[in-house]
Amino acid sequence: MDATMVRELVKSLKYIQSEIQNQKPAHIPDAQAQRLAAAITHLGPCKKIHPAVFGSYYQFVMAATEGTPTDAFVDVMFSASQWPCDFTIRNLDIESLRDPRVLDIYLACLNTDPTITLPFLRPDPAAAERTRDLIREALDLMETAIPHLAQEFYGLVHEIVLASSATGEGEMRFDGASSYMLWGALFLNADETKSVLEMLETLIHESSHSLLFGMCTEEALVNNDDEATFQSPLRPDPRPMDGIYHATYVSARMHYAIAEAIRSPVLDTAQREEAGTLLRSSYRAFSDGYRLVAEHGELTATGERLMQEAHKYMSQSPYRI
Repeated sequence: MDATMVRELVKSLKYIQSEIQNQKPAHIPDAQAQRLAAAITHLGPCKKIHPAVFGSYYQFVMAATEGTPTDAFVDVMFSASQWPCDFTIRNLDIESLRDPRVLDIYLACLNTDPTITLPFLRPDPAAAERTRDLIREALDLMETAIPHLAQEFYGLVHEIVLASSATGEGEMRFDGASSYMLWGALFLNADETKSVLEMLETLIHESSHSLLFGMCTEEALVNNDDEATFQSPLRPDPRPMDGIYHATYVSARMHYAIAEAIRSPVLDTAQREEAGTLLRSSYRAFSDGYRLVAEHGELTATGERLMQEAHKYMSQSPYRI
């Protein structure tokens, strides 16, 4: 899937490059066009690339379309095209993200819903270190108990970014976040207190969103109008069908991960009891979401296939309410 995402990105960049050569827009001078061409050359043979490349690409396209300056995004795209893409856990701060412009790009890519603004803040260093240790423990459990999911996870996620959330009364908080504009990255709230199994669920939750993003290179999951919202059983605020679809499908993936982990001998008695509680919760979330998707979702062929596969699996689960 990584190779597909890179191939589609390079294809789009080459098209943009040809349009720049033909139209010669004043807000994209020759120096930027040459730097863009150099980035394309670096990206061409790559199988996976840094999330900042994807983020700067999307911000570049939006800025170019609006006729606003694009130089920062081209510069970041060129630099990030040469950065290593080994799995890492970073903090959401300028020092950890290599380039101060990457922080701005990440924040812009995360806050794409005009109805909701989530403050993603620099994490407390001590909280970030505790969360980093917990993530490693959850990944160790995944590698031991569910090695095929671990292999998939590392194929989808190259970078975990730890952040903090607003703590004021009435302010929205986040647990985890991902964006189709930041392929390979997921964001976790370092302030949240979790067990190892809960962190395992969180990692599968966010990586499953990425999996769905990767499944949509040819067509969307739903054809519902983005402006139409429904009272989601999974969140307190009304959500568009695409969001409800994602949350429903992701619930099945969380259920699968914990069900596979509970089959492993590595869980102790307390963890097995906790796993049963988590399985019943994800089963309930899937069932509630599936009813809404089945009633109101206008699914594409891809969306229908994926959801029915999830429904078939969940219908066999012994962990019912």
